[in-house]
Amino acid sequence: MKILYIAYSSERIHRRTAYSILSCLHVHGGKLPCPLELVTDEPEFYAAFQNLLSFRPLSSTEISSWIHAAGGYGLAPKTEIFRLQTDSFLFFDGDTVLLRPLPSLIKQLVSTTSLMQKCEYRLGRRSDFSALVADAEFPDFTSCTPMYNSGLFGVHRDNLSVLRQIRDTVRTIFSKYPIRPIDQLVAGTLLAKRTRILTVPGWILHYWQDKGVVDAFVDGLFQRHGLASMVEQVLEGNGDDLFALGFRKNPILYDLYMRLLPRIERFFPNKQ
Repeated sequence: MKILYIAYSSERIHRRTAYSILSCLHVHGGKLPCPLELVTDEPEFYAAFQNLLSFRPLSSTEISSWIHAAGGYGLAPKTEIFRLQTDSFLFFDGDTVLLRPLPSLIKQLVSTTSLMQKCEYRLGRRSDFSALVADAEFPDFTSCTPMYNSGLFGVHRDNLSVLRQIRDTVRTIFSKYPIRPIDQLVAGTLLAKRTRILTVPGWILHYWQDKGVVDAFVDGLFQRHGLASMVEQVLEGNGDDLFALGFRKNPILYDLYMRLLPRIERFFPNKQ
């Protein structure tokens, strides 16, 4: 069992990922419950974590070739890296903050289960999936098929063979229907045929719709402290102030906020 992160392409992605890894250390009191591996094109950026995790270097050639082979799908490297896994793992997107220790969650990952953050909607509710749902070439995708969010994604070693199907299915669909995020749809659908998908939204803050606020907070931390100092604070048990994100750390309140936000924004449109 390991914790897995993948980060490439920009300093913004690396800052988010470093902050997420920092949160993982923080909730575990500086001692991880299992090894953590980071697959990245900029291992130097994470030098402050040098003795705390392992690195798998990712070359620009690999990234470019994988994206090209997938018809330009920018998240293709993730499906390739999943194919390389040889043991059970918990994957976290870079734009996540861990809220709770993982040992009790790890116990839920067995041969008959897979883990994903939450079910966001059924495909029938989204017009951008209507053509895929109507296509007889893809019978696994119907109006009732759930779209699971893979900000948190756990796969047991007994089900790794399923991951080897994801890449080719993503390529086939994306070549015909360039919809996003097709990788998490395919992962959830294929794993659901073999395992029970457990949704575990309470373990992370996934701020993919709210990046401006959290990015600004994280930028301020990097400017005031730097990553090395933040890692030191967490390891010394003094990292609480680094995660002062208010109601965003309450999954119920945050979910309610994100549901209400689009309605509120209708009354306060951006000025041109």
